[in-house]
Amino acid sequence: MTYFTRASAYTPGGIGNVGPGLDVLGAAVTGAGDTVVAEWCDSPGVTIREAGHPDLPTDAARHSSGVAALAVVRA
Repeated sequence: MTYFTRASAYTPGGIGNVGPGLDVLGAAVTGAGDTVVAEWCDSPGVTIREAGHPDLPTDAARHSSGVAALAVVRA
């Protein structure tokens, strides 16, 4: 049986749920979408190598992608 050690997923970005007015003032769109790469490693837990922006945390418990990944690992 073959096991993959790396997988990636791309999703196109959108602002369809942003309404007119104050919502638009806080929105920043950078690029056409996001790609997430998951890679198997020997250490337990979730490690974020690149947070996507210098101001975002690399601590999995404080990053939205890390929180989601931790929930999957726990399940």
